[in-house]
Amino acid sequence: MMKKYLLLKTQKENYPYIVDVLKMLLGWNIQVEEGHQLLKIECLSVDEKELCSTIQSLEADLNSLISYYLTSTSSPEYETELVFDIFLNLEYGHYQFKEVIPYVRKKALALELFHFIVEGTGVTEDIIMAMADCDLNVSKASSKLFMHRNTLLYKIERLESLKGFDLKHFNDLYLLVQLLKA
Repeated sequence: MMKKYLLLKTQKENYPYIVDVLKMLLGWNIQVEEGHQLLKIECLSVDEKELCSTIQSLEADLNSLISYYLTSTSSPEYETELVFDIFLNLEYGHYQFKEVIPYVRKKALALELFHFIVEGTGVTEDIIMAMADCDLNVSKASSKLFMHRNTLLYKIERLESLKGFDLKHFNDLYLLVQLLKA
């Protein structure tokens, strides 16, 4: 079972009630860390639809907006550390990893996020830029990189399977290019 983290922000007086409800309704074995203006909740299993409906119910019961961020990678501690400050400054909403990337403004953080995403996949900055320059065409990008097409496809598929970013889809490629150009 993969560990995940839920970052949650709302009015501070609501935190004890929210934690009790999450433990009771979702049956989570959770550890809570309070810090700044949000809760960091460690949980072992998450049904995202159930979580979303529970949060919506809590918002109605508390007559308060609740923002949350749910980790999505196999390195939840590091992912949470990377997005913590970004999430603190986001407007109300329900976020996951790809949804916070457009809000990165600092070059150092953007590069750290980029390297976190491509780590262990064989994908490099050159591959990202070649795919962008070649309009997502793997054959053209492999020629530009002097790389066999199957090697490039392997790296692209590895990135998708490990990190959920598909370089053959515009939105995912755009997010990675945006990190490189921040």
